[in-house]
Amino acid sequence: MRNLSFALLAAVGVASPAFAADPAPLVQPPAAAVQPPQKDAIQKDLDRVVCKPREATGSRLPSAKVCRTQREWNLMEIENRRTLEKAQDNRGYKTN
Repeated sequence: MRNLSFALLAAVGVASPAFAADPAPLVQPPAAAVQPPQKDAIQKDLDRVVCKPREATGSRLPSAKVCRTQREWNLMEIENRRTLEKAQDNRGYKTN
C-alpha cells in the first residue's frame, strides 16, 4: 500500500509541472488597429514655424534665432545631406 501511494505521488509530482503551465494560445487576439496620421495633421506639422538658435562660429555675440517652417527645415536638411554625399563621392577625383 505504501509503495502504491508513493508511486502514485511520484507520478503526479512528475506530471504536474507539465499540466500546470498554460500553453500558448493558438489564436492570437487581433492587434489594435493603428490609424495612420491624417493628411491634414501632417500638413499642419509641415507648416508649423520652428525657430532654432544659430550661433556664429568664433563670435562672442549672442546667437540669433532663425525661424522657418518645418517643411523648409526638412528641405534644407535634405539638400545639405546631398551636398555632403556628393562631396564625399567626388573626393580624390581631379576634375579638369
